Formats: sequence, structure tokens, C-alpha cells
Amino acid sequence: MDSRNFALAQGLVDSSYVSQAKQSRSSREGLVRQLLANRRLPERGWDDVTIKLFLHEIASMDSNNFPGNVGLGEREGRVYSSLVKERNFHLHHGIGRSGDIGAVQPKAAGSSLVLKIAGSLALVRDSHSWPEVQPESCIDVTNVLDTFLSVNRMRQRQPVLEMPSMLQLSQWQPVWP
Repeated sequence: MDSRNFALAQGLVDSSYVSQAKQSRSSREGLVRQLLANRRLPERGWDDVTIKLFLHEIASMDSNNFPGNVGLGEREGRVYSSLVKERNFHLHHGIGRSGDIGAVQPKAAGSSLVLKIAGSLALVRDSHSWPEVQPESCIDVTNVLDTFLSVNRMRQRQPVLEMPSMLQLSQWQPVWP
């Protein structure tokens, strides 16, 4: 909610309660500002409400989530199941552009932002253990490709590895004839 909506809410709910809500919202916005400015994980983890609010605001930046918009582009997310939409926080738009996976997608400002933040966080986290990690190392992939890349990386670090101990493919969908 913006300041105009908080002002309107004061006509419906006691102003002291609205003031508390406004302070809470301002505090959460400060956490997001800190993440975007510092490009590193915060000292204290975020609560679930802050995480979900942030992800929903990011998803609202993608054109396929604009009110009344029906995207027809090849990367624009079209998901039928509301369960899948909610599980992925409505982040369904493809990323990258014509041969450059790291390029910002004009219709997917939110998904592109997630990619850039993930790249920054990976660089901060892995700069000591994996010096070869680059921002473009963080890409949106399917579970099967993700599993392949993870197992392949583990094999490079531990050549005797033949199979992962446990494999979970949460996005597997049956295909009915």
C-alpha cells in the first residue's frame, strides 16, 4: 500500500492501527532497499511475510502479470494451474534475450531482477570457494537440467560419485494421452 491507501484506510480503521501497519511496511521496504543497495544477504534473515511480499512485488513487474494483459511472446508465462502460479510466486516469465541468458528481458523486469540479485548473491557467497562463479552462472532452469548440472558439478569435485543419494523432481507432470 502507498501513502494514499494508508490515508484512506484511516477512514475505516483506527489511525493508530494504520500507523503501526505503515511503520511495518516502511521497515520491510527498508530491508528490500538494503538488499538491492548492498547486493548481499542481510545479517538477519527475513520473516516469511517480507519474503513473500518482496517476491509478489517482483512478480508484478513482469508483463504477463499486468492486470488485463494476455502475453503472447515466446518467453511470457502462461500457466493454467493456480497452484503452480502460487508455488512459483507468479514468476513465470522467461529470462534473457537472443543468445544472451544474462540480458535483461524488457517485458520481465521482475524476473530479470531476480536473476541479477541471484547472480550478485552467488558471487558474494562463492567468491572464496568457487572463484570461477560469474553472475551469469545463476540461470533459471528446469529441475531436470538443474539436477544434471548439480550432479555434474559434484562429479568434478568428487570423481567417485556415480549417482545422487536422493533425487526429487517436484515439477514432474504426468502426460495423459
